[in-house]
Parts: sequence; structure tokens; C-alpha cells
Amino acid sequence: MFFKSLSLVPALLTATTLFTASVLALPGKNGLTKRAYDATACNNHPTLCNKKYSEIYHLGAHDSPFIRHPDNGYSVAGNQYFNVRAQLEGGVRLLQGQIHNEGGKPRLCHSECLMMDGGKLEDYLVIVKKWMDEHPSDVVTMLWVNADNMPVKDLEKYFVDTGIKDIAFVPSRPRLPPTEWPTLKQMIDKKQRLVLMLSSSTNETAIPWILDEFSYVFETPFENFDPAKFTCVADRPGGVKGPEKLKEAVASRIGFQNRFLYDKKLEEFGAQIYTPDPKLAPKINSGDKTVPGNLGDGIEKCKKEWGRTGGYVLVDFANEGNPIAVVDAANGFKDPRNRVNLPITFENQPKSLWEPTPSAGEMSLLFDKLQDGRDEVKENVVIPVKDKVVDPAKEKLKNELLDPLSEVFNPVITPILNPIKDKLGEAKPVKEVQENVKKVTEKLKNVWDDIFKARKA
Repeated sequence: MFFKSLSLVPALLTATTLFTASVLALPGKNGLTKRAYDATACNNHPTLCNKKYSEIYHLGAHDSPFIRHPDNGYSVAGNQYFNVRAQLEGGVRLLQGQIHNEGGKPRLCHSECLMMDGGKLEDYLVIVKKWMDEHPSDVVTMLWVNADNMPVKDLEKYFVDTGIKDIAFVPSRPRLPPTEWPTLKQMIDKKQRLVLMLSSSTNETAIPWILDEFSYVFETPFENFDPAKFTCVADRPGGVKGPEKLKEAVASRIGFQNRFLYDKKLEEFGAQIYTPDPKLAPKINSGDKTVPGNLGDGIEKCKKEWGRTGGYVLVDFANEGNPIAVVDAANGFKDPRNRVNLPITFENQPKSLWEPTPSAGEMSLLFDKLQDGRDEVKENVVIPVKDKVVDPAKEKLKNELLDPLSEVFNPVITPILNPIKDKLGEAKPVKEVQENVKKVTEKLKNVWDDIFKARKA
């Protein structure tokens, strides 16, 4: 979800004991399947072992820790349907999320912990480390958005205590260009199988295994609304932004394609609420050539424009549209090893694929009140004040429902609510006031119903 220009990143703190070190076991579309682990396959295939890390495509889960599912009402704050363990089993090799500073400790929250609280960073890291111990021929990348710019020294201990440091990749030199990255097998043999990146506040001189994202990666734009407008041009970092600097971006960094879409809500009221778009995900995540902006065409387009293969491909709802098959094809194989397909629906699936549930947060409760806000508009209750007509019930709606939201999320959500409050605050005859309040609250209710009610697959 996107409020104004701030990305919302939900989180996950779940572990599952469904798997063992030697056997994969995951409820797939047709029930449980089990396969022996093939240690000769790097990232699901033997042919990738001798390819450079920078030459292969890594499927990424956008906001990996933040999941929507039956137990949290398919919360709009979720960008995935199944937890990190299931994501990894299904072929995801880039885990992206957001860290917030809550009382001096890192916590996985989507924009604000009141929106979606995914729990402690260390809980998530323990799950990933356990999975990697069980899959010794796999290389995984973590990219954390450091939302509150926590000093890297304050984050270091969490990666040390959970064992992540023990398998973290250390580049041979800072700002390692794509041509100098090692092969997957070299990283595996050296026991440096986890590439850890942070979006800001790094110090590679002191902590060389926590990499500054934009020293190694360039990203395409992430505010996308039209699948036909996906681009391969660098948007971040600013130093290589734009088509005129694409050659420099490609030579100095690994490409990162943001391949997810936002859906705009409440535009007619001047609001800017962006939510993940689950309706289009099955199409744009696919290789269907008839779909504008499909993932297969996107990878091929960037390959041509960049003049090389490889990079990161970040998607919402990684179980929709079979994006891993598209990435496999781009990596040159069709017969993956050590993988179990992500489920397409929740039907007949165990809760271990999404438990424990990230909390949807107090803001959900506040929005619930807005559903019934129209009930606060009372018939014929008006008090003249100078030249204006004031409806106390209308003021109550503003003061008790909208203002608390502004206070909690100021300044993030204030630009969203102000236009709505202005609509409510217009001085008009009582009937028009009542009609206006009713219209706004009904619209809020409809939007809420649309994005928070259960998604029945």
C-alpha cells in the first residue's frame, strides 16, 4: 500500500516446522509432495552453479514479510499470500522488506506498525537462516528498506545473533561491478550464500557484509500503475537516473526490475492511497505474450536494453501467474530441482503456510469506524454560527474519526485526509451537508469493503 509517496511494507514473523533438512514437504496444488534434496543444483538447477551471481535472474517477493490471508481478513497491507518459508520453497531468492525503529529496536512494519505489525526482525531472520541451513546449495538475497535510517551498528547484532553474519557475502572490494561477482558455486563453497543489503545508513568499512544497496544495484521506477508503462531505465540512485545514464548504471550496478502495480483509491476526493493490485498480478506476473506488460516481455526488453542477462525481478503475489516459471526460462531451464510450487488458493492448505498472523493494526479499527460514520449524521440537528450552518454530528465525525487518523499518521496520512475533511467542512445548507457526509462515508465504506473483505479464490 502506498500513502502519498511512502511505500507500505507489511511484515512476517512466522516459522514453520513443515520441512526437514533432507526432505522438502509443502502442500502444493495437489497436496503434499516430497523430494530428496539435490545438492548439485544451485538455486534450483545445476546449470546455474558456474554462472556469476550477477548473470542470473533472481525472483523477488516485494514486501516478503507482509502477507494477506484468511486470518487477517486479506489485509490490504499485505503484498504476498504465503509466508517467507513458502516463498523460498517456491523459488523466491530475493526477500525484500522494511525495517522500522520501534523503541530503539528494529521491527518489521508496513509503513507504520499501526498499519501492519510483522513482529521482530530477528524472528524473520531465524526462519530464513534455518531454511538456508537445510538448503546448502542455495544463494539468497535480502534487501531491507531502512525506513527510519537506523544506524547499521544498531542493526548489526540482530544479524550476528541469528547467524546471518556467518553466511553473509563479503565482496572482494567495495562497489563491486557486475562483471566481478563470483559464481554461485564459489559463493556456496566459501559459505557466503546470503547477500545482505540495506537501503541506507551502511558502513562497509566497519561492517563489510552489510552492503549499501545503491552501490551495487540500480532500480527501475517503483510507482507503477499501468502495465504498459513498465520501463528498464534506472530511477534510483539519482546519480544514474534516466535514459541518458543507463549505460553507466548497467556498467556499475546489477539491474533491479520493480514489476508490481499499485491501484489508486479515493482519487475523486483528492486522496492518494495506493494499494497493491491483486487483480492484475496473475496476468503481469506471467509470460503470456497477449498481456501488455507481462513479465516475460519485461525481462526480454531489459535484457536487450541493458545488453546483458541477470538481475532482480520483484513482484507482488509471487504465487500468482507463475512468475518463477518465467524466471526459470530466462535462466535457461525448465526442469527445476529442490522446489515445490506455491499454492494458487488457500483451499485445503494448512495454516502453517501463513501463520502466525501479522497484525493488521489499530488503523484497521479506525477505518472500521468510518464504515459506520454515516450513522453519526443526525437528522435536523443544526446550530447557526455567524453566517455558517454547522452540523454537530458532522463535526463529531471529523473530530472523532478523521482527526485521530491524522494525529496517528501525521504527516503521512494528513495529505490524504485533508481533502476529505474539506469536503465535510464546506458550509452548506443542512440537507446538502447531510448528503455530502453520506456520500463521503458511503464511498469510504465501499472502498474499505473492496480492499479489506475476504478475497475468495
